[in-house]
Amino acid sequence: MSEKAMLYIMKRMEARLQDLMSAEEYQRFSREVAREAFLMDVIDMANGSFKDFALEHFDEIVKEADDAAN
Repeated sequence: MSEKAMLYIMKRMEARLQDLMSAEEYQRFSREVAREAFLMDVIDMANGSFKDFALEHFDEIVKEADDAAN
């Protein structure tokens, strides 16, 4: 599937979720998915000190991001 098609699907699904969820539910869901995706990216990083640091401090990093979004 092309990137253009994948982005189209994601945009349509996002719009549908926003129709079905309250704004608060959608925000909470979006943050949860973003944290999971970030963790996947960190886990997939090459081994090294940055990856170790990010995994060790993951909860602190995502909490700071959540705090900044509020």
